[in-house]
Amino acid sequence: MICFLYILSLFALLGFGYYQGDSSWWLALINSFRYWLFAPALLFWLEIVWDGFSEGKTWGLSIVTVLWVFLYIWFPFYETPTAAGKQTIKAMTFNILYLNENINGIISPINKAQPDIIAMQEITENQGQALKQQLSAVYPYTSFRSSKEILGVGTFSKFPIESSKQIVSRSGHCQVLKIKAHNRDIFVINVHTESIEPKDIFGEEEKILASYKRREQMLIDILAYLSNNSIPVSDTILLGDFNSTEGNKLYQIIKKAGFKDSYRAVNPILFNGFTWPTNMRGVYKKLKTTWPFLRIDYIYTGNHFTTLNSETFQAETGSDHRPLVSNLAF
Repeated sequence: MICFLYILSLFALLGFGYYQGDSSWWLALINSFRYWLFAPALLFWLEIVWDGFSEGKTWGLSIVTVLWVFLYIWFPFYETPTAAGKQTIKAMTFNILYLNENINGIISPINKAQPDIIAMQEITENQGQALKQQLSAVYPYTSFRSSKEILGVGTFSKFPIESSKQIVSRSGHCQVLKIKAHNRDIFVINVHTESIEPKDIFGEEEKILASYKRREQMLIDILAYLSNNSIPVSDTILLGDFNSTEGNKLYQIIKKAGFKDSYRAVNPILFNGFTWPTNMRGVYKKLKTTWPFLRIDYIYTGNHFTTLNSETFQAETGSDHRPLVSNLAF
């Protein structure tokens, strides 16, 4: 009985969250962690194994497991295939953590992945100068938002950066870059939105909802900037640390604008795409490396790009985020 009540209440809650979106602070948090709402199903499976397979419970949990795998892991993430272009560009997004002093650790996945464009978040002036010195031979073109704030962003590129515009909002900062790649203009938007302080969950609920709404407004402002400056979404790569998951309204705003989730386009398994938190020793010295359980770092592309492959990199970088790399044809 408890099993079926759990199943019914779970899908009722997911349906309510889908239609209501991030309309309240608690729905926003539930939507952020919604795939973990299925975790208690493991306990019911253990109970079935322990007590013997009763037909009712077995069928019930089989149905919820299949629905979870199909509806969440696959739906609505089918992407319309497009013909791959002849030119390729490899993009990386990497929140390097403003406290991170491990410059060699930051460079390690870059050397391994060899991206053409690197969008960094939480990059400080000191980190930027140190990385410039070591990466300038391969990445001669750079653009930084000089700031001591955590929300600072910076971009390294093998291709010429023809222009760079900073967009500042209450939620964070981003760069809009025009890059000449393979004799063609593409636009790269490096985004970092604000995160939630853990203490806000315990007594500062209004701050949680306000944070989600400011993130949404930031993306609305970015889309308005693209429209006002006649920058086509189809030629744009939008990437960075969005501090939101697929369950949040922010994700739907980006998808409805015409962007494709490059990781989802080629990877049927969600869990390999989790980017945060890992290597938490950079923040909490006594913690060991952890396995990430949320996907908050993304590389979105316009319709003129086709994702060839996309993956995260596990390495001792000193950051609490895993870097994400997508190889794109256009």
